[in-house]
Amino acid sequence: MDNKRTDIELAAAALEAARLADKELFEEKIKHERELRELQQGEYRIALELQAKEYDRRLESLNHEAEQLKKMQATYLPREVGENKISRMEEEVTTLKLWKSNLMGRIAIAGGIIVLVAGLVGAVLARTFFG
Repeated sequence: MDNKRTDIELAAAALEAARLADKELFEEKIKHERELRELQQGEYRIALELQAKEYDRRLESLNHEAEQLKKMQATYLPREVGENKISRMEEEVTTLKLWKSNLMGRIAIAGGIIVLVAGLVGAVLARTFFG
């Protein structure tokens, strides 16, 4: 019976040794997994910081562009103002064309009167001298 007991004790010791070995292996795996997770978290944190810096750079660039656009926009006339100015200019051009037409008519009449007067003066002179 002693042999059986020794065999059982040896088997129990072997099982305990295997359990301890499995426990150590398991703890090593947990430790390794924890190290990997911490490393990944560190890399993730670095990636987020880089992403935040890139976002800041892009926002700064967009803000600069927005300022440039505001400066450019200040040089433009609003559509309403431009359309009103064009409308007024068209009215003024129409008025100037009417004045020009009126003036040309007056010049033609004045020219006709001058020709008439010159003809009358010529007729009077011709009668007076050639008579």
